[in-house]
Amino acid sequence: MRKVRFITPTVLFIVIIFTLLISFSCHQPAAPDHRISSSNVLALLQEGNKRFHSHQMQHPHTNKQWMSTVSREQHPEAIIVCCSDSRVCPELVFDQGLGDLFVIRSAGNIISPVELGSIEYGVEHLGVHLIIIMGHERCGAIEAFANGELPHGYIKTLIDTLKNESEIKQIHDKSHFIENCVKANVLHMMHLVEADAELQKKIERKEVNIAGAVYNMDNGKVEFLQ
Repeated sequence: MRKVRFITPTVLFIVIIFTLLISFSCHQPAAPDHRISSSNVLALLQEGNKRFHSHQMQHPHTNKQWMSTVSREQHPEAIIVCCSDSRVCPELVFDQGLGDLFVIRSAGNIISPVELGSIEYGVEHLGVHLIIIMGHERCGAIEAFANGELPHGYIKTLIDTLKNESEIKQIHDKSHFIENCVKANVLHMMHLVEADAELQKKIERKEVNIAGAVYNMDNGKVEFLQ
């Protein structure tokens, strides 16, 4: 006669715990992978922008579980420097969520020492490998400069900054002056970041990459500058 073997309470307890651990881990949102290369991050953001301008957004990383995952630490995929314009929202434009982007905004996406310090923080303390400087069409600061407006107060510092940018001074094609100024301003800010003493070596060693971009508010597309 075959002997029947019963599972002991101890073995049963271990099996139950093991099963629960597997089930729990399978339902947890994956932690942000801050080791992803800058080229892969750029491709990820380009895919997100494609979803945005084709109206097929996924709105990732916005649920309660993800909020819990990133509540104690952050590992953003990229630093985005862009204009304060209310119509230019990087998390929407690139279809990203909480904790995905380290965003630095100022009128005209102008970078001063404060913004440079924020970029340094993102690279040094958050481990970000990709910096994107993003301008946009019909930028109010650029238009004010191009139209020769003379604002008062601290707004004047924005116009004065644009006036002194060598990249803008080199524009000879006046037929699309504002559009060219937007791109020249992006290039100027990229050069500022590249010249930053704290970032220069990392950039030279390709540990950190910089990309320039312009956002089209009519169709939602982001054009990356070559």
